[in-house]
Amino acid sequence: VRISIKLGEPPPSIQIGVPHGRSVVPVAGVVIVLVDAWAPTTAGSATTTTAVEDALLTEVGMRTSVDAVVGLVLQVLQRRVTTPQRLRAALGERRRQRWRSLILDLTDEAADGVHSRLEYCYRRDVERRHGLPRGERNVAEAIPARAGSSGSTHRYRDVRYRAQRLVVELDGALTHPAEDAWLDRRRDNDLVITGERTLRYGWREVGGQPCRVADQVGTALQVGGWPAARNGAALAPVVTTMLDSESPLLRTAAAIALGSQAQPTPATTTGL
Repeated sequence: VRISIKLGEPPPSIQIGVPHGRSVVPVAGVVIVLVDAWAPTTAGSATTTTAVEDALLTEVGMRTSVDAVVGLVLQVLQRRVTTPQRLRAALGERRRQRWRSLILDLTDEAADGVHSRLEYCYRRDVERRHGLPRGERNVAEAIPARAGSSGSTHRYRDVRYRAQRLVVELDGALTHPAEDAWLDRRRDNDLVITGERTLRYGWREVGGQPCRVADQVGTALQVGGWPAARNGAALAPVVTTMLDSESPLLRTAAAIALGSQAQPTPATTTGL
């Protein structure tokens, strides 16, 4: 069985999926992958092909970093090779799966409109961690045709805070290549004409300075009328450190500062 995911890219090696419990003789140039859930969907004269969801989960299990898992899962879901619902169902059939919690989180985020690793990091490290409101993501918006063309088309904004008339565009290298920068500028100008504002960030800002991004987005939201008396943007550096603390008491204080609706772990006297 050759495990592959149809992304339009050649696989780096030939992989053979073998159910757990089988003994295998190593073969030069072939990677042996032990598969927990065995669910072939099509059969040929010499090979059997597994479902995309099972192939993806097996591939994810071999990844060694969070970033690699996030990138692969969101890439497959964004290309609509499968759906978050089908991936969750396949995951439920497996007794053992590396990165299970992360995969579940990614299916939730993908269903909510997150399409890329950069968008996921913005959602996690900027919006959620700093108590900013949840924006709309990649919602199709019909726009009228330009002069000289017929019909209408659609556009997708990475993150839109509709009530505050603010749009955040996230420029990844794949989805926003340098040669298409003029299109981004035109979209930004279109927003200004309609009375909206645009903030634009890339990996350098979101990955390297998420607190500064959160502070800027929070300020822009307040200008647009966001009631941010309890938001954590201004306290971002301090609150982020508190959220990552091993002390339940500090995490509780951070949750209060952010106005979080989540229930923090109750503090105990041990280690305080």
